[in-house]
Amino acid sequence: MSRLPIRVAFITHYTTLYGANRSLLCLLDGLQKTEIQPIVIMPEGDGGLEKELKDRDISSIRCDVPVQFATTNKRPPFYKPIQRRRWTASRVSEIHQRTRAACDILVKQLTEIDAIYSNTSATLLGHFLAKALHRPHIWHLREFAENYGMHPVGGPTMFREQLMAADERITISRAVASKLLGRFSSCCCQIYNGVGSEADFAKLAMARQERQRSPACRFLLMGQILQSKGHAEAIVAIKHLSNLVRERILLRIVGSGDSDWLSSLVHRNRAEELVQVIGPTKDPFSEILSADALLMCSPMEAMGRVTAEAMVSGCPVIGFDAFGTSELIDHGRTGLLYRTQSQLVQRMQQLIRDPALGPRLAANAYQEAVNKFSNETYASRVADVIRKAVNG
Repeated sequence: MSRLPIRVAFITHYTTLYGANRSLLCLLDGLQKTEIQPIVIMPEGDGGLEKELKDRDISSIRCDVPVQFATTNKRPPFYKPIQRRRWTASRVSEIHQRTRAACDILVKQLTEIDAIYSNTSATLLGHFLAKALHRPHIWHLREFAENYGMHPVGGPTMFREQLMAADERITISRAVASKLLGRFSSCCCQIYNGVGSEADFAKLAMARQERQRSPACRFLLMGQILQSKGHAEAIVAIKHLSNLVRERILLRIVGSGDSDWLSSLVHRNRAEELVQVIGPTKDPFSEILSADALLMCSPMEAMGRVTAEAMVSGCPVIGFDAFGTSELIDHGRTGLLYRTQSQLVQRMQQLIRDPALGPRLAANAYQEAVNKFSNETYASRVADVIRKAVNG
């Protein structure tokens, strides 16, 4: 029995192919065989998303998508309460004005839409647009603002009230539900991101078996280059490890961001021969397949898409024991967790000293991950949430 089409406007606050947008594309791929018909609302910019949507024959609308997060260090300090309140009021007013102006434009173009879907908690556009159109709002909560050195402009109480006003909420991990929704954490559907199709995972498993091993043991750190993501810890660890093992070792850092800070950090630690700094990649799986282990050093990861990508690629993971990373990795069975600098070095040394450990961890992780992080599972569960919101 065929279903009536459900037209959904998906909102994203940037155009580059970082985690949230890559997860959105995986979702749209998985929804292709359903009755859900997407259109994507995104800001101006040439970050690669528009091309990906065109390749999939998915329509998009360009408009202002104001972000409700602000850089924390630009906010007046606590000991200046008057300036702090004025700054907050001014920023909230500006965001609301821009958001309502964007809504006025979009309302005329989305008269036949059935639901609004915010792909991020970083913008209020979906919150206001759903009200203006009298349509249900699904809010997909993907990030911790603090992980990017930011905070909700209106404060945590207002932020949570806005999230709870949505008709349906999806979180990418239990950690996100707990931190963002607090005592209301049960009022959401927790769905892990998809990172590829089941067919993709079979190809990755074969590619992993056939890969050409490097003479050096290669550790990979991949993602945005931010001081909050643990790059400094990884560089210090690889330097310390080099004094403990005879084997050749290499830390390969892949991503975009503050490359000057990173290069300076490598130089200060005299780790130039141990660290390769690479720019962003359009093919993260090729990097993962060539690595002997992935490092997830971010202490505040909402889920860690690259962790899931490593798990479905047969690459063992060493991760910081907190938030989403702790949720994905079962220490000693599907990966290794650490909490201190010395523990990170120990875990890295473990993989070198015991050649059978990495493949064993990776095999266990793969068995769990292929269903948990498939686009098919991801899209099926999200589609059920959308149907619930639309059909009541």
